[in-house]
Amino acid sequence: MPLTGGFFGKFYIFKAALESHLVWLTVLGLLSSAVAAYYYLRVLVMMYMHEPGEAANEAEPLSLGLRLALILPAAGTLFLGIFPNWVLDFAGRSASMLK
Repeated sequence: MPLTGGFFGKFYIFKAALESHLVWLTVLGLLSSAVAAYYYLRVLVMMYMHEPGEAANEAEPLSLGLRLALILPAAGTLFLGIFPNWVLDFAGRSASMLK
């Protein structure tokens, strides 16, 4: 997803591989990213662009614990994907202390 930490992470890895003249590795990485995008987008298409089946009407409400177990990691993933600098700065400071 553009403008997130994962997107820029892959971008910089591919850029470094190209600068090291590892074109085959970059092509392999791009192909694997395309395959992964196909599977991720397929889930979205199935969720939002198809009519729900019979089992969709039988869902029970989620308990509070299960809701928290779903919402907290999702919020953390979004936060760290949009604002990765906080974790990267912390990791950089920690690594410099090890020298």
